[in-house]
Amino acid sequence: MVGPPPTGIIKFNVDAAIQASTATIAVVACDEAGNILKAWAKSTPSLDPAIAEASAIL
Repeated sequence: MVGPPPTGIIKFNVDAAIQASTATIAVVACDEAGNILKAWAKSTPSLDPAIAEASAIL
């Protein structure tokens, strides 16, 4: 979804960056006004890119 979510819905954007032995996953949660409600990132052992992005929302 591009743009803000509907009223009352929280939108999560996730991403992963993969290096040789490490994956960094990040999440940003925004409301309908585009306000950032929470943002976080963490490093984990290297993962398949699709699994790394899925891990970001868990």
